[in-house]
Amino acid sequence: MDGLVLQPSPGLDAVYLRSDANFNAYGNIVLQPVQVTFDKDWDPKLSQRALSRSLSEQDLQMLKDEMASEFRSIFVNELASGGYQVVDQVGANSLVITAALADVYINDPVALMTLVMELHDGINGPLVGRIADHSIGGNFGRLEMTYSVTRSADFRGAVADWAERLRKELDTWRSNAVRLNGDRGR
Repeated sequence: MDGLVLQPSPGLDAVYLRSDANFNAYGNIVLQPVQVTFDKDWDPKLSQRALSRSLSEQDLQMLKDEMASEFRSIFVNELASGGYQVVDQVGANSLVITAALADVYINDPVALMTLVMELHDGINGPLVGRIADHSIGGNFGRLEMTYSVTRSADFRGAVADWAERLRKELDTWRSNAVRLNGDRGR
């Protein structure tokens, strides 16, 4: 996939890395604006038992914006707590992360959302990694559309779990413990 090699990851469904990626070269991380898309089969009119009105396109956009903002806040805090410098401006030594929450399905008892991330090397640099994980939904119950999805413990828990997993993967990659074909540590 785009010159990337599948790496085993105990915490994520799929991790692909470039074989020559050197994560020690990155002095900071830039987290691009998070994209949120709802599952094509999700009908917000059927998922809002607690709400007294239909959701408008503006309401749906506000919901996406809230989810993206909360996602960013949780990820930035987790990365910073792990010693990673998160900046807004992309530089030559930046690891640029583009993240998306895809297939979001609110009020579903099993599948909540899918995390998709791409990692790029600096300004318009090559793709050095791709991450996908959709199993998290089953671990946290359901997203309820009540007052605010982003205030839900399930949403925050799922995103915090992903953030911690990414930080741990970055720690491993920076320690040069990841080798092609999953050979860990030497």
